[in-house]
Amino acid sequence: MSGVSYTQALDRAIAIALHLEATGDLHQSLDVAFSRSPHPQARAAATGLAYTLAARWGVVDRILEEVQGEKLSASTSLLRAALRVGATEVLWSRKHPVEVSKALGKVLKGKTSPRILPRIRWVLKKVANFSWPRPRNFLEHAFWTYFFPADLAQKLKDLYGESGALHFMAFVNHEKPPTTIRANRARTTPDKLGQKLAEKGIPTRPSPLVEDFLILETTHPVMRLEEFQQGLFTIQDSASGLAVARLLEKGQPQAILDACAAPGRKTGYLRELAPKTTLVAGDTKASRLLKAKKELGRLGHQAHLIVMDATAPPLKRESFTHILVDAPCSGSGTLWSHPERRWFRKGEDLETLSQTQKAILSALFPLLKHGGRLLYATCSLWREESEEVTQALLETHPQARLLSQERLAPHTHGTTGFYLAIIERGRGTESRK
Repeated sequence: MSGVSYTQALDRAIAIALHLEATGDLHQSLDVAFSRSPHPQARAAATGLAYTLAARWGVVDRILEEVQGEKLSASTSLLRAALRVGATEVLWSRKHPVEVSKALGKVLKGKTSPRILPRIRWVLKKVANFSWPRPRNFLEHAFWTYFFPADLAQKLKDLYGESGALHFMAFVNHEKPPTTIRANRARTTPDKLGQKLAEKGIPTRPSPLVEDFLILETTHPVMRLEEFQQGLFTIQDSASGLAVARLLEKGQPQAILDACAAPGRKTGYLRELAPKTTLVAGDTKASRLLKAKKELGRLGHQAHLIVMDATAPPLKRESFTHILVDAPCSGSGTLWSHPERRWFRKGEDLETLSQTQKAILSALFPLLKHGGRLLYATCSLWREESEEVTQALLETHPQARLLSQERLAPHTHGTTGFYLAIIERGRGTESRK
């Protein structure tokens, strides 16, 4: 990479770090930083650097504070971002601290006091000589080896056991999340779509989880392809697609409700699997439903869209044979594709989320016809948002019968972390748990 491209990469990486600190959202930060289109090499380098920093954010901060002997909060936001980016380059890209300092000096010229630049060089030299601690227990191992904060590592240990938690952390660090796409069976087949993409040098393989899904073998901006614009496919995680397939694998759907529909990918798959069935899709805001409408329109699908609060749906009781509830949740299952969520979990109040999820299920269950099926799903790893929510419904609604529940995870299924439970409305007065 040329010197100019490297300087551009650091400039955009600093912009990403600034926005990430303010918002806690890496993908949004990337979009904002790349609204100014840098050199392609610089963009790729800045993206890789941003993902590395996002996954190690708390560790980078700890090291910077130890070598400086003061809290990072004592620095300006711009200096914090520059130090984080520089330390990441020195520690994980193995760049020489002087080289990084010089490039950062070019980026920061005119943006901060010239007296700051010698300080950056001094700090990065100390970072290069940082003596890594030897972990003495599981939590220290999680932090210094796998870059997970103690509270999150402990929850993973509680969920998977110590060896399972270490496997999870190692997997999400070393394996790249796949891009999965769903062939629009109303317009093509997975085989035909795979062949079209192969002709363009984009190899794929079938998903082992869901029939209509393909996994990209290489990274490619597939949303720019004419096949995407033509509605031949959409980008969707296979775990999300499995939720739809599981819901409809038994029973003849007569009326389907997608209760938390935006951005419309699951709604589209429901339409593809049940093309002639009444399909209602609801969400809390018109702006969210607009996204679903655009997605359905691109795919050539239609559904009846309604703005609704899922805790108080404006729908008749016993109206649907099938209900899909992909409830609002902590999103902890997306740690693989959103590494920043290890460190930025602002507003993750599991108790409040769990209460909302229980209220949603309790309000939607009466909309099921007798013999109907409700699938409850979350992209959460935590029991508070999954098994405990399902159990609460079983205990409060005597006609609720749990048919199955399953968990998916990155290190076991190669997908987003997902929980699925299928609940049937029986005719009896006792629940089957």
